[in-house]
Amino acid sequence: MLQNSIAFSLLKKIWHLLKTSVLFNFCLSILDFVVGSFRESRFKKVLLKIGDLDCYIENSAFYRILSAVLGFFVNIAVKISNLFIDMAKTSLVGKLYKSAFWDSLVFGYKTFFPFLAAAIFLVPHDFWANMFGLFIALLLCVLYILSVAYEKKNDFAQSVKKIPFSMIFFAFAILLAVVTSHDVSDSVRVLFFFITSFLLCFAVYGQLNSREMVDTFMRTVYFALLIMAAFGIVQRLMGVEANASLTDLELNKNMPGRVFGTLDNPNNFAEYLTIFMPYGFAYAMTRKDSSAKFLHTVCMILPMASILLTYSRSGWIALAAAVIVYIALYNYRLFPAFFVGGVFALPFIPQSIYERILTIGNLSDSSSSYRMDIWTGCFEMLKKYWFTGVGLGPGAFAKIFPDYAVGETTVVMHSHMQFMEMMVEGGVLLFVAYIALVFGLIRRACVSVGKTQDSGMKHYAAASCASLAGITLIGLFEYCWFYPRVMFAFFISAGICLALSRLVDKKD
Repeated sequence: MLQNSIAFSLLKKIWHLLKTSVLFNFCLSILDFVVGSFRESRFKKVLLKIGDLDCYIENSAFYRILSAVLGFFVNIAVKISNLFIDMAKTSLVGKLYKSAFWDSLVFGYKTFFPFLAAAIFLVPHDFWANMFGLFIALLLCVLYILSVAYEKKNDFAQSVKKIPFSMIFFAFAILLAVVTSHDVSDSVRVLFFFITSFLLCFAVYGQLNSREMVDTFMRTVYFALLIMAAFGIVQRLMGVEANASLTDLELNKNMPGRVFGTLDNPNNFAEYLTIFMPYGFAYAMTRKDSSAKFLHTVCMILPMASILLTYSRSGWIALAAAVIVYIALYNYRLFPAFFVGGVFALPFIPQSIYERILTIGNLSDSSSSYRMDIWTGCFEMLKKYWFTGVGLGPGAFAKIFPDYAVGETTVVMHSHMQFMEMMVEGGVLLFVAYIALVFGLIRRACVSVGKTQDSGMKHYAAASCASLAGITLIGLFEYCWFYPRVMFAFFISAGICLALSRLVDKKD
């Protein structure tokens, strides 16, 4: 029906005219030259050589011991689960449950697993407690163990070898930042957020062991994204009061209140959207039926509208970067169309958003000047604490920072920059570990795109790279992990990245 509609025919004609235009082909020739130069460059060869280290580490004694130890405990858990599953299969309750719920949309474990993961973000902030995250993470691990026991596919030992060493290195640096902390009790509190995050990452990584599970998980991510976006749009329609603590009201006089969805503030909401919008778009593009693909893609207007309504400048920049990364990896020849589409969209940008864009980089904006004062104080603090840091979490930061504060930044809980926060909290070791972690994840996603011939997997791998690149870019302006649910989102994305890498390697 959609294929025969006037709108669809008009879009096809516009696309045909664009592809045959002189400007389009001129842009393509430039892109072909740039991409061809990169493919032959030393930089690409260095990136691939770095990947060779992964193969060496996977076969090292350290990973063999780690696989054996973790595999031992997982095997025990799987055997215990098998006993309960065998008992349940023969029981009346078990038979009734299987016949009524096992293959249902919610109560089958293949759909209940992603449903639980999505629930972390759907709970409104006023009803959320961070311990819920740990509970859900543990429950997801239990579901993973049960699924392994039920399907009799225990390849955990092999999966451990695919966990990048940079992630283990990062975990070690986090533990060291607790030991050397100036506020150990608060550091232990924050350590549980990281434990939750790692459990979520490994549960997602373990569970997404087939293309079917990836599609199921992405479907849930997609619809959760639409629900979250709807929250934001409803907030805008109902009215959100402008908050002087979030916006310079003098410089942004025409800007309404910023929507925050179910999360704590607009920046957190924009960070969530930046992480999961690439996956939502990838899911839309992997629909086989053209009508379904078109409808799913059109629905992505909702999260796009929501991130605009957050008025988060770092979120806008990061999303634009994520789109560029996605296109560059999947099909760089679409760049001219993306550029033209962006130009045509300019007249439809609301005045308040246009004015907000103009404040990017404006140091007279109170939030920008406030960050500059915080960063200046942090640089002063790092002169003394650059090696060990002050300790994990806001407690240690708030205890030490006032001695180095500049201007009116004496009451500050973090540095407002992800990279600097790693240095401040854990010193040079945590900083290097964080760089290694994000670089390793992004590199794996890029390699997955290049390896796979499956169009759907290529979309998902490109989305993974775009997601991680986008949230890492936001880290230049925000400390994204101060709000735990954004930290959970990052590590769920990391788990997706590792799972896709493993699936691509299996088919290779």
